[in-house]
Amino acid sequence: MNIAPRSFQDADALEEKLTHLEPQVAELNSRLGERDEDPAATRATNRELMSQLNSTSGRCR
Repeated sequence: MNIAPRSFQDADALEEKLTHLEPQVAELNSRLGERDEDPAATRATNRELMSQLNSTSGRCR
């Protein structure tokens, strides 16, 4: 029984699939990173605005 040619074909097919999937993984990771940055930026802006609001409301009393 000759297994080697089939194994090489399987390895080639897997390598081809991996080559096809790697850019998709990179794109999804990039999009995920961008998605995570948006809420963090929003929270930072919100904290700054609340700090400004608290500091000005204390002066108005």
